[in-house]
Amino acid sequence: MTNSVDNSAAGMLPPLPKGDRNENPAGIGLLALLAEDFRTYDRNPLEPGFWAIAVHRFGNWRMGLRHRALRAPCTLLYRTLATSVNLGFGIKLDYTVKLGRRVRIWHHGGMVLGARSIGNDVHIRQNTTFGISHRSQPLAKPEIGDRVDIGCGAAILGQIHVEHDSVIGANAVVVRDVPAHSLVVGIPGRVVKTLYEHDAEAEIAATRHSDVVGRLGPNAFAVVAVDTDDVQARRLAERLAAAILADPPTLPDSTSYPALVPNDGAQPAL
Repeated sequence: MTNSVDNSAAGMLPPLPKGDRNENPAGIGLLALLAEDFRTYDRNPLEPGFWAIAVHRFGNWRMGLRHRALRAPCTLLYRTLATSVNLGFGIKLDYTVKLGRRVRIWHHGGMVLGARSIGNDVHIRQNTTFGISHRSQPLAKPEIGDRVDIGCGAAILGQIHVEHDSVIGANAVVVRDVPAHSLVVGIPGRVVKTLYEHDAEAEIAATRHSDVVGRLGPNAFAVVAVDTDDVQARRLAERLAAAILADPPTLPDSTSYPALVPNDGAQPAL
């Protein structure tokens, strides 16, 4: 009786991705995507997480090849690499998991990342499990939002949503939806604190402006604030700009720091 109810509930869930198409992030090619991932891993080719991500990207890219004759050797290569990453590094990340940009897997070992989707700028640590909560519900897999930070040993199970900017504590077992900006700890996982964006803004505002100006310089600061494609860097630059405008520092030659005033929405005027 229980199995029939569980199967019925599973039938109401949306189907899992079939893996018959390229699900890499749109608007960016494979090489550019791999270059971005390489920067995410501090340009360190020895990071196991980078290779797990790279193999995942390749596995999706090959599905964009129309001709089976071209795709078949790529599929053989993908399966060999994916198995090597799983056995060698202990990271299981199937290409059918929809993976966002700049995802960082810290350390390695004991990682089964069987989510429906993982958002942008997510950080994942060792011994983490994403997957089903019961074998009678094979479609019930979690969705991880943008900028979620997941501690070591965490388990996120079932058809749940972990919303953006949340933090999952070490060894937490999460079986319920997590609202945005939440800190979750414990077994079963529970929200113990709501994290607000203004906490980070206040922390940045407390930064010594003279150090920022000395490290970046006025021109470099303007370039970071406007031209970068990195969402986190852009947001950081915007917050720093607001902090500097609110409390302009004095440079060593006692001249005032020039105001960053938008110039027709294109470049800040220095």
